[in-house]
Amino acid sequence: MNIKISILVPVYKVEAYLPRCIESVLSQDFTDYELILVDDGSPDKSGKICEEYASRYPEVIKVIHKKNGGLPSARLAGFQQASGKYIMFLDSDDYLLTDALSLLYHKIEEGYDMVRGGFKMVSKQKEIVFPPKKATSFEGNTKYRKDLIFGNIDGFLWGALYKKEVFTENVFKSIIGLSIGEDWCTNFIVADKIQKIFFIKDIIYAYWMNDSSIMHQTLASHKYVEKMHEPVKEAVKNDAYLTSLLNAHRMAAHINLGFHHEIMYEDRYRVELNKYIEYNGQETISKMLCKRYYLAFRHSSILYRIFNFIIGQIMKYKKYKGVSLSLIHI
Repeated sequence: MNIKISILVPVYKVEAYLPRCIESVLSQDFTDYELILVDDGSPDKSGKICEEYASRYPEVIKVIHKKNGGLPSARLAGFQQASGKYIMFLDSDDYLLTDALSLLYHKIEEGYDMVRGGFKMVSKQKEIVFPPKKATSFEGNTKYRKDLIFGNIDGFLWGALYKKEVFTENVFKSIIGLSIGEDWCTNFIVADKIQKIFFIKDIIYAYWMNDSSIMHQTLASHKYVEKMHEPVKEAVKNDAYLTSLLNAHRMAAHINLGFHHEIMYEDRYRVELNKYIEYNGQETISKMLCKRYYLAFRHSSILYRIFNFIIGQIMKYKKYKGVSLSLIHI
């Protein structure tokens, strides 16, 4: 059978959401797909749920059981078994809208390397829709990487359809060990093979706001930021312009982190920031900061540290309701 789409679903501690995810694929109006469920050593009943669905739908569902190794490792295992012409990534606590595959497939068949749709964020209490501003196409790959750096486009792997040849096993291997920002890194690395991109205006994906997910409980450390930028830095080592932008992105990440109360203040990042602005100006890096006022008081070590502490305390109690996030180191 000539499979058109391989849907890769890493599975870990999602027994409450996994059936909904699988059912959303089974209910698609496009049927020429395979669903690859990668049980990443999940300690709950998720692996059993995978097997139950595979026994009921053996013609479309494959199950891989592996030792826990993290999201990139699970995606690698799924990619190695994928037979489709195109690849879709679906997180196991999320779900697809009924016409997601057909909408993405018919557009990517026009000769695109990637097609992305709109999405909505859902919880028990609310639903927030994020459609593209308009249906549009553009030529990669420098523009694609630039837009990723500035956050002008989503860096998620989910919610899109890719040509399979965009990826290699080494892409996933290069980011094994990352647990935050791995989607962004993957998209950045594969940009060399993404020349034609299209954004459809349709909502095709539902992102479940799961408070127990790693994204809602953890915070990168300064060491983690450096580790995350290593594989992407390698991807643009021969491009001086993108290397410069990426350096600003790395620096902005350090500055943004410094305003969290969980992060121990290190004045060297203020010093590095001032040195960068001295030679490059502040317009580029200011666009990458969570708040432009993070540049305030940067010329004074004492005032900047006090300012840093005050903002950190405000964030702690206003944004995080007094809860401290766990730090991810390396």
